Amino acid sequence: PKPENSEQPTAISHQPSHYLSFAPLSQFETMAGTIVTQEARKKANLRMLQRTCDASITDILASSAHVVLYEFAQASWSKSDVEGSLFLTTTTASNSNSKSSTGFMVVILNRNSQNNFIMPITTSLTLQHQ
Repeated sequence: PKPENSEQPTAISHQPSHYLSFAPLSQFETMAGTIVTQEARKKANLRMLQRTCDASITDILASSAHVVLYEFAQASWSKSDVEGSLFLTTTTASNSNSKSSTGFMVVILNRNSQNNFIMPITTSLTLQHQ
């Protein structure tokens, strides 16, 4: 039987025996079968970040479903107790007393404890990606 949803997944074929099926990028299906747009998910995440982390967060610029935070100490890297979803956010500049504030913040919603990782991005910030 044909599904009731008029939005059918798109199939791309480079060879007749190979197909890639995917839903439109602006939507994804939940376990309950309802369609949730990326914009609706972003708004829900923004409200949750404002409520649980910092009310000055105004927008989510980027996110990652799972990250692990490592710390550099005594000439070596060690895994911290912080891991979870990461958000790069904008904040209201008036909330910062520091002249080095950029109006951006990194938030990791920690799955290992109730202590989330919240780091304002300042002009003196140094990061290393591995």
